[in-house]
Amino acid sequence: SYFSGAITAVLIVFLASFYSYLKFYSVKVRSYVFLFAVPFILPSSILGLSLIAFYNPGILNRIYTSPGMPIIGLFTRFFILAVLYFSFKFKRMDKNLADELKLNYSMLRGYFKVILPLLKADLVTVFLLTFALSISEYGIVHLITPPGYQMLTIKIYNYLHYGSSEVVFALNLTVFVTILISGFVIACLYGIKGEKK
Repeated sequence: SYFSGAITAVLIVFLASFYSYLKFYSVKVRSYVFLFAVPFILPSSILGLSLIAFYNPGILNRIYTSPGMPIIGLFTRFFILAVLYFSFKFKRMDKNLADELKLNYSMLRGYFKVILPLLKADLVTVFLLTFALSISEYGIVHLITPPGYQMLTIKIYNYLHYGSSEVVFALNLTVFVTILISGFVIACLYGIKGEKK
C-alpha cells in the first residue's frame, strides 16, 4: 500500500509539474483541466466501475489483473489536485522567466535544470499530499485491486469485518501517524520558506 501510494505520488508530481510547465513555457498545450477534474468529482464507486469497464475487456485485461491497476486508479483520481497546485504556482512566476528559459535552455533542460530546483519544496508538498490521499483511499482500490493483492485500507476493512479490533486500531494509527507526519513536514517547509522571505 505504501509502495503503491509512493509510486502514485511520484508519477503525479512529475507529470503534473511538467504539464503545468509546458503551459508556462508557452508550448501550445490544450487545457484538459475539466477532463482531469471529472474523476475527482465522480464518486469513488462510479470511477472504479468505469475503470473496470475500460481495462477489463480485451488486451487491457493484463493491466487490469496487474498490481499496477490501483496505481492507475489513484493517479486518475488525484492528478487534478497536483495540476491545480502547479498551475497556480506557475501563474505566480515572472513571465520573463519563460523568455529566459527559451533563450538559454531547451524545453527539457529548462525543466530539469531550472524549474525542478525552483519548485523543490512544492514538489515535496504535492508528493506528501497525494501520498497521504492515496494510502487512505478505499472506494477505488476496493473495486479495482486484483486478486492476491491487498491495499492498506482493504486490510483495515477486512479486519474490521472479522472483529480484529486491535489490528484495526494499529493499522488506522499507522495511517493517521503517516498523514500527521506529512502535514507536519509540509508545515515546516512553508514555515522555512516564510522565514527565508
